Amino acid sequence: MKMNGCNVKRSHDEFAKTYACAICSTLVSRLSSVVNGAGRTDHPRPNSSLSSKRAWVLAIMILSLSMVCLIGCTGITSAGKPGSLPENPLQIQTATLLSGAVSANYNASLTAVGGVPPYTWNALSGQLPEGLTLIPTTGVIVGTPTEAGSFSFAAQVHDTHSDAASAFIALNIAAASSPLQLTTTFLPVGTINASYSATLTATGGTAPYSWSTTSEQLPPGVTLRAATGAIAGTPSQAGTFSFTASVSDSKATNASSALSLNISTAPAPTITTVSPNTGATAGGTSVTISGSNFQPGATVKFGNTPATSAQITNSTQIQAMTPAEAAGSVNVSATNTDGQVATDASTFTFAGANPNGPILPTLPQATVNTTFPDTTPYTVTNVTPGRLQAAINSASCNPNGTILQLPQGAVDKEAIVLPLKTCASGQWIVVTTAGVTLPSQGTRLDPSVYAGQLAKITNSVGNPSIVQTTQDSPVNHYWLSGLEIEDTGFLTNGVVNIGGYTTVPTNFPSYIIIDRCYIHGRAETNTARDVSMNGSNLAVVDSYLSEAHEVGADAQAIASFSAPGPILIQNNFLEGSGENVIFGGASLATNNAPYNVFVYDATLRGNFFYKPVAWRTSDPSYAGLHWGIKNLLETKEGVRVLAENNVLENNWADAQTGDAILFTPTEQSGMNTVLQDVTFRNNTIRHVGSGFQITGRSADDFGNRATGDPLHRTDRILIQNNLLDDVKVSSWPGNGRFIIVELGVNGLTIDHNTVSWLDDQLVVVTTSLPEAAFFFTNNIAPAARYGFFVDANGANNLSAINQWLGGGGLLPMISTNVIAGTPSGLSSNWCSSFFTSTRCPSSLASAGFVNYNNGSGGDYRLCSGSGTPAPSCSGPSPYAAGQKFSCTSNTDCGANVAQLQKTESQVAIFPSRLPTISFLSASSMVCDGANPLTISGTNLNLPGTDVLINGVAITPKSQPTLTSIAVVPQAATG
Repeated sequence: MKMNGCNVKRSHDEFAKTYACAICSTLVSRLSSVVNGAGRTDHPRPNSSLSSKRAWVLAIMILSLSMVCLIGCTGITSAGKPGSLPENPLQIQTATLLSGAVSANYNASLTAVGGVPPYTWNALSGQLPEGLTLIPTTGVIVGTPTEAGSFSFAAQVHDTHSDAASAFIALNIAAASSPLQLTTTFLPVGTINASYSATLTATGGTAPYSWSTTSEQLPPGVTLRAATGAIAGTPSQAGTFSFTASVSDSKATNASSALSLNISTAPAPTITTVSPNTGATAGGTSVTISGSNFQPGATVKFGNTPATSAQITNSTQIQAMTPAEAAGSVNVSATNTDGQVATDASTFTFAGANPNGPILPTLPQATVNTTFPDTTPYTVTNVTPGRLQAAINSASCNPNGTILQLPQGAVDKEAIVLPLKTCASGQWIVVTTAGVTLPSQGTRLDPSVYAGQLAKITNSVGNPSIVQTTQDSPVNHYWLSGLEIEDTGFLTNGVVNIGGYTTVPTNFPSYIIIDRCYIHGRAETNTARDVSMNGSNLAVVDSYLSEAHEVGADAQAIASFSAPGPILIQNNFLEGSGENVIFGGASLATNNAPYNVFVYDATLRGNFFYKPVAWRTSDPSYAGLHWGIKNLLETKEGVRVLAENNVLENNWADAQTGDAILFTPTEQSGMNTVLQDVTFRNNTIRHVGSGFQITGRSADDFGNRATGDPLHRTDRILIQNNLLDDVKVSSWPGNGRFIIVELGVNGLTIDHNTVSWLDDQLVVVTTSLPEAAFFFTNNIAPAARYGFFVDANGANNLSAINQWLGGGGLLPMISTNVIAGTPSGLSSNWCSSFFTSTRCPSSLASAGFVNYNNGSGGDYRLCSGSGTPAPSCSGPSPYAAGQKFSCTSNTDCGANVAQLQKTESQVAIFPSRLPTISFLSASSMVCDGANPLTISGTNLNLPGTDVLINGVAITPKSQPTLTSIAVVPQAATG
């Protein structure tokens, strides 16, 4: 700042100096009055000791100070003139400027206060945006900015006396905004008398927006909200309503568009499930979309891509074929002909080839807690035989549950119905036998020990079941423990029927446990099934289920048709002629639209599946009754099914082709079947006519596949670490194959299995529809007669294998196996030309087993060294862990047989006291209905023992003894 005396251009600092000069002047005046008072007599002296000399010194100081003030403060006034102090300093009042936008006209004014107008403006430093100008005479910034950004400059103002003030000013210029545009082109269809909501959208202009309608009308009951653009309400009238929507921005720019809103009288569609929910990026996966209110002609989209086909099965189901799509998850939508849309967000995943491994199933997501409850505080009621139903009707769960106990060895001839009670968690109604010490939990009940001790519930008249839940009622919290439940041949729906009459999903029974029970039919009578289990949190554990058989019809130890799950079948003996266990195959009312309740989260663990050879017509022990034999385990439907640590024994061709295990989704009785996420691992299958049959669709006739179900239904099947022993058609009639796979299965993985013998095919592939994501790895098996047999293409045609096991563009992976022998018609080096890292010894006998035993009942552990793991080992198998041709991750090829042997010893347990026959008193005789016959043997007087001669039950002449039974055969010849 330039100074010439006090004649300067003022700033805020100069105002401070002005006030300092005023203070200086005041101080001089006060000191002068002190000096003058020292020589006066009309006033008291403030300091009587002040001498004249000192007064003169003080006067000199005052004079000096006055000169300083005079020099420093001369000429400062409020108007820049000598003689007065400042009163109204000049200042720039503008702190910030309105923001602008590129290409938009800009106009804003700087303002000042104080000083003496008019003002003159200029920019001292910094930068104004390109395209803007500061007008000196007005302080207005005008123009059209051409660049965006944040700008800052120093503005200065002068008044008429050339006083000046300055300040830094900020100005933001936004990028150019696009023109205002209303972007909504259509509105979703609504339903009369149902809540409606949609939102109009716009782009460009300058927010905020304001919305309105400018012509016609919205449906009665529906309004447009000006601030948000939301159209909402409950329309009370159907029809098509046309109107013009208008939007205005903050600069009063307008845009509009003609729209229409259709209100339908039909209810809106919904989507509840999409199954399967994965498929190949190449498309071609058949998908079942379940929901409600689908109309004929509805269309389907996966993301924004239409399905290649969509078939409306009924109002609750659509069958659609996926289009080709990029990998990733998309929503699935269904649009009715009236325009109403149902969307299920991110429900389908398109997956490309997985180079790292197979597509594996999901395990069950829940299981059943079968730990016996603490019944210490329960009410205990002793029940008189014949009064069990009355006792159940009177029993209460509150406050702690009830134990109803029949006397030891009692027989109760009633048809028991379990009614609905109000039971909470931990509150059970337990029905059991008094005074019997049951085996500990986890130990299977042995009927040869407990029959005759357990209380027996049986029938003497025609009843649909002996024990059943109330029809269409959510019965819950019953525990049946330590009971014998026997069918004497009058039943139509099974010995125990849980949930077999449910018509509404909310009425499924739940929390019903069958624990350490003996449930059976009689050797000579028809029993459709031992247990039917439909509902959630159901279990059969540690029990013995037998004599389920029927002439001319299927019969099962356990059947489940609809189970929201979870269900648990664990550590049981299971004997059934048609199927020992079946999921699906019949229809409850819940299988009909709109419910479609399948079996979910099912676990089968540690069970002994068994068919007696006395049921086989060609066996010397045949008992004379031709029950229909089919298979050991069949799943016609199911989602997340686990079968592990089971032993499955004896199956032959009879009513079917002899396959032991069927994973075959089947349309039956109106069911809309799916079969997904099945894991079959750590099991032993022996003495069967054939192995597995796996299909991707339901076929009306497996011999005429072209007429079968066109819909894909099967996804993600794992068959791992299993032993298949003695598949010999000479011993067990059947197809003599390991696996037949057909009709478009998606995601089949066969890994680390050992197959001891096959007669015909290792893998059969039909040429009706290709399979996708097929993995066959780390197995030991014979090639048999035809090896990989592609239907109509012969054995081991590599191009056919890739074609029919390579659906969806995913080539099959068949690698790191031991396949012994040479298929018919091929040279001895066939193996290396077909499969990756696969070894093909001349026979399984040379594979290095502990004891091959000609593929029947051998010890199929691989030798790991001389004398290890058995003395018969002369050295290591080349396919054992640590050897040259070991399998993936340096493991034994094939199954972990040592583990399976341990499992078998814990599972394949027969009753400890089986009846046996050592000889007959006559090997031939005249059977005239009068001549007696004595049967000698052991354990012949066990409770419940029947004598059958040529399929007819014979009543003994007298009480049987431990070693003999005397009978009179019926009149017969031959």
